[in-house]
Amino acid sequence: MIIGSIIKGHFNELLGREQSLSESRLLICKNCPLYKASPVGRICDPTLYVNTHTNEVSDKPQEGYYKGCNCRLEAKTRDPEAHCPAKKW
Repeated sequence: MIIGSIIKGHFNELLGREQSLSESRLLICKNCPLYKASPVGRICDPTLYVNTHTNEVSDKPQEGYYKGCNCRLEAKTRDPEAHCPAKKW
């Protein structure tokens, strides 16, 4: 359930839970072309697609490319059940 995962991630962020999980996942995110700083914090850029085999980026859907999810990464990376849309974690 997406909404439940979003709430869980924000709840964990608020309470400072799953810090080490978040840190290890954020290291992966920071090296991904979908990683973007925004006014609300670090997000997974929903305007881009990435090929995880080549790390090539596209602004249009293509076979073998994954779209950014637009999640705030500080929250999403704290949910043990959440997954990277590009299947990197």
